[in-house]
Amino acid sequence: RIDSLRYNYLGLKNELNSIFNALNLPFIDSAGSGYWRSVQLKNNSGTLYPAFTSTSATGSVTPNVMGLGLKDAIYLLENTGLKVTSTGRGRVVNQSMAAGTNFNKNQTISLILN
Repeated sequence: RIDSLRYNYLGLKNELNSIFNALNLPFIDSAGSGYWRSVQLKNNSGTLYPAFTSTSATGSVTPNVMGLGLKDAIYLLENTGLKVTSTGRGRVVNQSMAAGTNFNKNQTISLILN
């Protein structure tokens, strides 16, 4: 039976490469640079994409940190110029600023973890 569901993951490029190689799963890295990747896994094959776009023609863009642990989410958000507040424990289940929206440097984003 072929798995037709699509799964999405986020992680460091080198770690994802190691996982795919250890599981002997084929994958394509379509990102040109950067350390973080968004992964789509479908039919036992993966495609790695750039995980975040930190700037656009109009300024800074909010990354999607849904599903990340707090340390990784804070690292990514603060490196784009955001201030972070959080409540809860576990993984990010909600972020106050939608991914892909523009923001001003030092603006605060609130994360809810569960």
